[in-house]
Amino acid sequence: MFTWRHLLWLVICAVMIFVTVRAYNRKRPGMDSVLTTALIIAVLSEIAKMMSVIELVPSQNGELLLPYLPLNHLPLHFCSIQIILIAVARFMKNEKRREAMLAFMAPTCVIGGLLSLLMPSIFTTTISVSQAFTSLVSYQFFIFHSMIIALGLIIARSGEINWS
Repeated sequence: MFTWRHLLWLVICAVMIFVTVRAYNRKRPGMDSVLTTALIIAVLSEIAKMMSVIELVPSQNGELLLPYLPLNHLPLHFCSIQIILIAVARFMKNEKRREAMLAFMAPTCVIGGLLSLLMPSIFTTTISVSQAFTSLVSYQFFIFHSMIIALGLIIARSGEINWS
């Protein structure tokens, strides 16, 4: 961590977040549009991650190769659970519950995303730091976490939440 590759990724992520939040501030799309876009990016990101880390392992009798997704890549991490929260918030009809969901998402997206970018687990579990710009999972990781940080900031600025 904190090699020149990691620091370069942090700069790229900061630029992506800045550009996204600035574009939101200029155009001010509705929260449904923002959540739909975030959901599409998140689902595509998760598919890309799974496709890039899936392994072919021999069957018990050794005649077939079967796809295997290592347990540490199952979408059960807190940031991956944000995908479910984004979907629920996007399609929720009850305004009070939606507001509560968005109020939960805003800080958890920002804090969780920042911590993930500062301590990227992919460099200790999936790829080496030298693969930071040559592996699809690296792009997925940094783009996804930048997106959830931007989403948290947009939710906080949107006026959808009545902070009290």
